[in-house]
Amino acid sequence: MTEPNYTANQTGRTPYCSDDSARTCECGCGAAVSRRYVSGHNRRGAVTGPEHRARIGEAQRIAWAIKRTRKPLGSRRLDSNGYWLIKVREGNRRWDKEHVLVAEAAAGRKLLPGEHVHHINCFRDDNRPENLVILTAGAHASAHHSLNDLVFGLLKQGRIEFDQTTGRYIDA
Repeated sequence: MTEPNYTANQTGRTPYCSDDSARTCECGCGAAVSRRYVSGHNRRGAVTGPEHRARIGEAQRIAWAIKRTRKPLGSRRLDSNGYWLIKVREGNRRWDKEHVLVAEAAAGRKLLPGEHVHHINCFRDDNRPENLVILTAGAHASAHHSLNDLVFGLLKQGRIEFDQTTGRYIDA
């Protein structure tokens, strides 16, 4: 029984996973590579017909025709959690929360790690500077717990009640 040759396959080339640091691109450009080709060189010299080029060109025209236009800087939109977002940088996904920007401007500094902006009146879309306060994460959690405790106390005193038909708390 003969030993298998793991250094070359049927084409005579060594597999790209072998430890050969002096490997060059197989397209013939002579560039040093860790795999078989420099990125994109595997298609070098490929002959494509006019039909293929026409299909590619048409696909590109369709892609550009339906490409979504980007919103301009300063655009505003409401996110799924009820916070206003402002476009502050070019590109996709470059939106910052408006309440954070307003609080940072009022404080004259960026938020530190672990700081949160709290809406005093609990309305996420009310971003007036007088309605925002910068709190540490623990103080922010404490503020929300105190609100829950207050609501529980008002329920216990009978000053507010839960309306099961509307699913809302109302004055008693």
